[in-house]
Amino acid sequence: MRLYPLVPFVLLLAGCTPLPDLGPTYPENGRKVEAPELVPIETILAQATEAATDSEKTEEELGARVAALSAKADRLRAEPSAQ
Repeated sequence: MRLYPLVPFVLLLAGCTPLPDLGPTYPENGRKVEAPELVPIETILAQATEAATDSEKTEEELGARVAALSAKADRLRAEPSAQ
């Protein structure tokens, strides 16, 4: 038996189903939310430039951390395992 004749009927039923209630589009307190204040792009870029990391300083800090972790790994390898 072919079910192809039932396809339009199923689509019709699917189209008639009610949409779920999504609730109000405003906050629960009833007040409308105001749009955020627009900031000029120059201000954002200036802040980003100030917050930029110094690559040499970061490299030195990471190098020191790698050395400390390597030393710790060497110490752990040297200790007999507690099995």
